Amino acid sequence: MATGNKKSVRFREQQSVVDGQGKIVSRLVRDFTVMKDQDSFFRIYVNHVADLNKLSNTEKKFLLAVASLVEFNTNQICFNGNTNPKLCDIAGISEGVRRSLISRLTKKGMFVKVGYLVYQLNPNFFFRGSDVDRSNILSMEYRWNIVDKEDTIKGEE
Repeated sequence: MATGNKKSVRFREQQSVVDGQGKIVSRLVRDFTVMKDQDSFFRIYVNHVADLNKLSNTEKKFLLAVASLVEFNTNQICFNGNTNPKLCDIAGISEGVRRSLISRLTKKGMFVKVGYLVYQLNPNFFFRGSDVDRSNILSMEYRWNIVDKEDTIKGEE
């Protein structure tokens, strides 16, 4: 099944394993999104990273705003008089909230402080280099395993 809009196509793949009596033994469901452009992919990627790191919606919006203004090859941004008003405008926040978000996102590992007022998007989550280099490593995979209560895997009790 495929659904989508102009920028993405979402797929759901379902796979079932059936025993000799026709009983479903296990089922695997995979949802994935194929992006038609880099910006859409990045937005979805940031949302997944933010969800995995339990970021609030305001933190997500600010992270996307910062990502839109970082230097291309270094993923660095200088929070100064030029960038601060732009960030506040893009994210729809006040100056005080901006300062708080920088601190919170640094503590949560999304930013790395490089120098005075200079921060970098954490390279463990966000990548440097050309689009070609990035496209070779940007991949996200979700795996779900459905296990009955009686079928506990050893070591996971």
